[in-house]
Amino acid sequence: MSTEPLVTTNRNWTRALPISTLVIDVVGPLVVFYGLRAAGAGMVLPALLAAVLPALRILYLLVRGKRVDRLAIFGLTVIALTLLTAYVVGDARLLLAKDAWDAALIGVFLIGSVFAGRPAMLTLGKAIAQMKVGDAGAQAWRDRWEHDARFRYAMRVHTMVFGVALALDAVVRVVLVYAVPFDWITPVQNGQWIVLLALLISFHLYWTKRHDLRA
Repeated sequence: MSTEPLVTTNRNWTRALPISTLVIDVVGPLVVFYGLRAAGAGMVLPALLAAVLPALRILYLLVRGKRVDRLAIFGLTVIALTLLTAYVVGDARLLLAKDAWDAALIGVFLIGSVFAGRPAMLTLGKAIAQMKVGDAGAQAWRDRWEHDARFRYAMRVHTMVFGVALALDAVVRVVLVYAVPFDWITPVQNGQWIVLLALLISFHLYWTKRHDLRA
């Protein structure tokens, strides 16, 4: 019995996943926010409802997933606390600063992993190698970490650059929230994130090719 249709379906689903995430996390909140604003709503309610869409996506992933994603739980917790705080204090700008909390946490985690001795990118690369090649691929990454000083240096720099970039991104997001006119906060933040993402991807492609870090 052929398994080709199943493989094709899985590949198509994998390609569609980032698109659906983009729609729910970026496009959807923009449509909700500016649609309600155009209808004459105030500032807090549109911002609150725009934050609900990413929260629902995280809940869906948690319900459908086979194991609990700690980062997803953290993201859901941040959204819940921000919604509660924004409702209590009535500060819509505080609500729009919620993404800075996520970026700060991930950035600090990446930086901390370097000082802890096991860069997070090493763990990620090893997991990818195992998916691609199997146990032999993961073992090859472990061996390179143990015996290749240049590999260890490259992994530490790779992880540190991503960590510092995300930590700085968190600071910039907070500054933008309180410096930019309210109606421009969301598009400016999204534009800033696209620029940062492009820079990080460019660095990743350059650094991993130069130091042979691709699994």
